Amino acid sequence: MNEKEQATKQVEWDKLATQYREEVGDKLGRGLDEQTIDAVVGLNLLGFETTASCEGHMDHATGGPYLDIRCKAAELFEPKERAIYEAQGLDYRDNAPIEFSPEKYKEWEQIMEQKDEVVMSHVPAVQALLDEFHQSYPIGTFVARGIGDEIRIEPEEVDIYNGVVFDQSRLKKYQQELKEFSKFIKDKHLSTKNTHNDKVEKLS
Repeated sequence: MNEKEQATKQVEWDKLATQYREEVGDKLGRGLDEQTIDAVVGLNLLGFETTASCEGHMDHATGGPYLDIRCKAAELFEPKERAIYEAQGLDYRDNAPIEFSPEKYKEWEQIMEQKDEVVMSHVPAVQALLDEFHQSYPIGTFVARGIGDEIRIEPEEVDIYNGVVFDQSRLKKYQQELKEFSKFIKDKHLSTKNTHNDKVEKLS
C-alpha cells in the first residue's frame, strides 16, 4: 500500500473516530468508553457492525470489557417473536415470556432455539478475527459468544450467563488485552486496500 492509500485510510479512521466520540452514546446520554473507541471504529471499518461496548468497570456490567456485534440474520426472527406477544395482548419490550400461556411459551422457545442456532453459526467469523489477533498476542483470552441477537467479544473468564468477575487485577489484564486488540484492529484496517464503502456486512 502506497503513502497516499495509507493516508486515505487514516483519514477514514479519524473521521469515524470523531463521529463516535461526538455522536454515539448510551440511553443515559453518556459517550462511548474511551478505551473501546479504537476497537469499535476498527470493527465497523472491517465490516462488523457494533451495537454496544464497555471498557470494563468494577462496580457494574460484567466486570470486564466487551464488544457487541450485530447479527442481522438473527433480527429476521423478531416479527415471529412480536406475533407471539401480540397474540396474547402483551407488549414486546415490556413483558417477559414467563407471562405466556404454556402453548405460546413452547412456540417461543422453538423460535429462540432457531435464532440461537443462526447466531452461533455466525460466531466463527468473529472468532477467526480473534484467532488471528491471538497469533500476535498469545496470552489473550478474548472469545466470541452468542448473546441474544448479537455476538459478544469478551474475556473467556467473564460470562454474563455464568457469573461475572469483579477483580481489579483481572480487569487491568482484560483492559490491556482490549488495548492490544484495538491496535491489532487498527493495523489491520490500515494495511488493507479496501475502503469502508467496499466492505460487506460480515454477519448478514
